[in-house]
Amino acid sequence: MKKIILLITILIASFSFSQNKHHDDDDPKKERFSFNNKGLEPGDLTVSIQGMKYKALHDKAKAWVKEKYGENHKKIEEIEDDNASEAKGGKVKKLRLDAFSNNAICFDEDSKYQCVKAEYIIELQFRDGEYKFKPKKLFYKPPSSKKRIRIHFDKSAFHTTDGKINHRYKKVPAQIETLLNNLNRSLLNYLTDEKQEDEW
Repeated sequence: MKKIILLITILIASFSFSQNKHHDDDDPKKERFSFNNKGLEPGDLTVSIQGMKYKALHDKAKAWVKEKYGENHKKIEEIEDDNASEAKGGKVKKLRLDAFSNNAICFDEDSKYQCVKAEYIIELQFRDGEYKFKPKKLFYKPPSSKKRIRIHFDKSAFHTTDGKINHRYKKVPAQIETLLNNLNRSLLNYLTDEKQEDEW
């Protein structure tokens, strides 16, 4: 009898682990950006949100921008998605966000260590049940420079030709990842009504 009870307990535990593992593997928050010597990978993230229609996603994303940034964005504009099928009321729209986050990029060492504002353009594209989060441009401006420096996504200016990180910018790749992944997570949490966190 004890052996039967033990066997049943093991089977239940194994089933529960299998169920939890499957849920975790399907968790859209596991989809993340990474930045290495090759640049940003992947170039965009498509996140599934079952049960939400295009218009609900679109409208709620606009509300997220207003709540998240307040006045800390230059503009948000709607652009036509030429590759999308016709939607009710006209072509499907994409949102293009032009915004910034303070103290997001830090570089140099010791007494020269400094953190500066990151400016970025993010494009959000919506379909029934999903959205695409695509970073388009990212800039930072060192205090000693009159011009913004663009961080290219198809290559890394912070690595040498043999793939080694420049010691002055050793924290920058992780900071780029944190910035973009936290923005996407914040949007996803808002769309799914989960508790918001302070990403910066």
